Amino acid sequence: MRELVEFALKSVVAHPDQVSVSVVEGSASQLFEVDVAEDDRQRLLAHDRALLGSVQAVLSASSGRQKAVLDLRGPSSASDEE
Repeated sequence: MRELVEFALKSVVAHPDQVSVSVVEGSASQLFEVDVAEDDRQRLLAHDRALLGSVQAVLSASSGRQKAVLDLRGPSSASDEE
């Protein structure tokens, strides 16, 4: 599943070489922590997180019994809240 997240994100960002995905596994869920370049971060968060939401939807559909959660790591700013 990690490869699926990496593939999806690298397909839509400007700096695919800076995409990093780490996975934290729990008994009932998997947390996918994503790091990207700052301008790619803004792109993923634009338009009410539409791109990020789409990747989350694909991830959820393919996760099976475990709940899959996508977390975009990095500094938060006021523009992320909008």
